[in-house]
Amino acid sequence: EEYFSSQSLSHHDKCVTTIVELEDGKIISGSLDGKIIIWEENQKLKQYMIRQEIDKGKPILLIIKINGFNIAYTGGENIGILGTNTDLNDGRLILRDYYEICELEKHKGKVNCMCNLNNGYFASGGADLNKRIDHNIYIWKEFGGQYTSSQKILNAHDADINSLILLIS
Repeated sequence: EEYFSSQSLSHHDKCVTTIVELEDGKIISGSLDGKIIIWEENQKLKQYMIRQEIDKGKPILLIIKINGFNIAYTGGENIGILGTNTDLNDGRLILRDYYEICELEKHKGKVNCMCNLNNGYFASGGADLNKRIDHNIYIWKEFGGQYTSSQKILNAHDADINSLILLIS
C-alpha cells in the first residue's frame, strides 16, 4: 500500500510537537509557538480548515484525549484541561468551541508524559525541572466537572518518567 500527502496544514509558527484526532474527525495540534489549533474538515472542499485557535502563550508539548471530547495539554509544570459543549442537530453531535476548564498543579517538576486510562481517568508523569525533582505519577479523575488527583504513586521511580502506556489484559 502506498501513502501520499493529501494536504499540508500550516499555521503554526514553530515546530508542531503533538497531534490528536478526535472521534468526530477533528484534529488538534499543539506547537512550540504556544498555540493549540482545532482543525475541522470542510466537507465541500475535502480539506481541513482552522475551526479554532487557542494561544496559551507557552510551548505546548503534549495533548491527549480524556473523558469524551475533553483534552489535556501540557508545556511545563502544569496540566491544562480544555472542554467543549455539544449539541444535537438532526441526530448528529455538534461540538462548540473549546474553553479552559481548569489547570492542574500537582507536579513539582516538568510534566513529561500523559496517558488516557479510560473511564475518565488519565495519568501524568513528572521529570526534573531546574533542580525541582518530581519522579511521581499522578492519576487524575473528573468529579462533578472538576479534575482532581485521586492517587499519587510515591517513590515509584528514581529518574524522569518519559513514557506512560495503558496495558489492557
